Amino acid sequence: MIGAALILFFSDHSQRALEVSNLLGMAAVPLITAYALGATLVRAFGGVVSALLPERIVRDGLLLVLVGLAAVSGLRTVDAPLVMLAVLVSSGMTVGLVFITAVKLHPPGDASKECMLITGLDVFVSRAGVMVPGWTHHIREARIFALALNVAMLVGLSRIAVVTMFSPTAADLSARGDREGLQRLFSRATMLSSGGAIAMAIPLLVIVEPFLSYFGAGFTAGTSIARVLILGYVFVALCGPQ
Repeated sequence: MIGAALILFFSDHSQRALEVSNLLGMAAVPLITAYALGATLVRAFGGVVSALLPERIVRDGLLLVLVGLAAVSGLRTVDAPLVMLAVLVSSGMTVGLVFITAVKLHPPGDASKECMLITGLDVFVSRAGVMVPGWTHHIREARIFALALNVAMLVGLSRIAVVTMFSPTAADLSARGDREGLQRLFSRATMLSSGGAIAMAIPLLVIVEPFLSYFGAGFTAGTSIARVLILGYVFVALCGPQ
């Protein structure tokens, strides 16, 4: 509300498109915050795949469909206000889906307090790399880092897949006190996740520079960042799934 008020009273009203885009962006901020926190909460409740689905598939997919339909239909020019409106609509639907999923997976008793702590820490740590350049007024560098981070996250998909497949078996072995079986399962999961991470990392390390250049010449500055992050994801995979 403060951000919207500042835009209304202090912006250059002659630049209508910029003003509308910023107002829509302010309206989208609480929705984006809600589904980011909600998705992490769902993951803390045990819904690994359910946590990825809303933001990575529903939000991005619906945004792509809305902008694509506008472009194909020709009913309206695809400009910044239209794209921000699509972001607002897709974010609102994503929040609804995350809320429904969180309610279904909500654990009984006081376990939710621990999950809330995990949620807050996870959101903060995962976005710290983007927040720090922003706090220090390096906005361009924050954009480059965010893109490099998203590229590097591809290497972490194998670990997420292994965790999703192995978690029920690991929980059953732990409940039965089968530590030997749990150790074998953990070793197998580590081999699979690290093998998948290495297989994804090798081609990414080679093509990351030309890939980043597609987003603009300035984004190639993130090549070294992406490579360091890729190697970091490989190191994490070698340590085994959480």
